[in-house]
Formats: sequence, structure tokens, C-alpha cells
Amino acid sequence: ESLKVLEVIFQFVYPKRHPKLQGLDFATLMEVAEAVEKYQVFSAMNICKMHLSNFLPKHTGEVFVHAMEHDYPELLDKTAIILSHSPLLGTLKTLPLHYILPWASNHCVTIYLI
Repeated sequence: ESLKVLEVIFQFVYPKRHPKLQGLDFATLMEVAEAVEKYQVFSAMNICKMHLSNFLPKHTGEVFVHAMEHDYPELLDKTAIILSHSPLLGTLKTLPLHYILPWASNHCVTIYLI
């Protein structure tokens, strides 16, 4: 982890007020969100999740993958709705390979039902 990411994480661990994450750019917030999952800094997980929502719809694909990998159903719902209204090819380009087939299958079923 970068020094900046570790500084943010340590602020959640020390016995003091938690940091405000509003000033973080998306890339840094995403690094912090992944690191707190990795190190199980539970006090930071929900805060990161809430702040990731602020970057929708611009970074929907990345937030969707984070929600899938770390089991955040409410964040997954928000991102899936946005992605379902996006062009399929663009969405598939943002997803890791192991998510492409399930997403494409779901997309085809959704189109069929509409």
C-alpha cells in the first residue's frame, strides 16, 4: 500500500476521530477501500462504501466490481441499475473476465423480458 493509503487506514485504527474521506480522489479512495477490506479495518469499511457511492455514475464499473468482490448488496444494486442502462460492450470492457459471462447472460435475459 502507498504511504497515503496507510496514513488514512491508521487514522481509523488510532483512538481518535475517524478521518473525513471527502477530499480523496477516486483512485485513492478505491485503494483505501481495498486495503481496509484486506486488513479487515471494520470501522472504515462502511465509510468507504458510502463514499464510493458518491463517484457514481462516473466510476460505476469499478464500484460494481468492488461491491461484488466484497459482498455489498446495496452498493451492488445501485451500480447494477446504472450498468443495466449502459451499452453492453462498454460495460463488459470495465468488468474482470470472470464477471463478463454472468453479466452478459443477465443482460440478455433483461432485454428479453423488456
